[in-house]
Amino acid sequence: MIATLLTLAALATSPVQLAEADRRNQAFVACLFQTARAAHERAVPPAAFAALLDGACLIEQRPLRRLLITVLTAKGDRSPAQTADDTIRNARAAVVRAYAF
Repeated sequence: MIATLLTLAALATSPVQLAEADRRNQAFVACLFQTARAAHERAVPPAAFAALLDGACLIEQRPLRRLLITVLTAKGDRSPAQTADDTIRNARAAVVRAYAF
């Protein structure tokens, strides 16, 4: 999900930032899937899961978003905050789609 974006930005980013971005991304994605597994165990309906996931993993999301904006800015993105938000929204949407199966 987010890994593709981070890979594309690798040339404009320090190795330390990339390592931190990987760590933040892993924490965020792990939280999303942990939330999905817990919801599945509780038999949360897909429509309710989407709402549940919207409020989940914010502790992991916030630092990832800040770092994505830094990486995207270094890459020359003209709308780094919007791109970061879109990337995070797409990651969440992918988990919601996977949950529906």
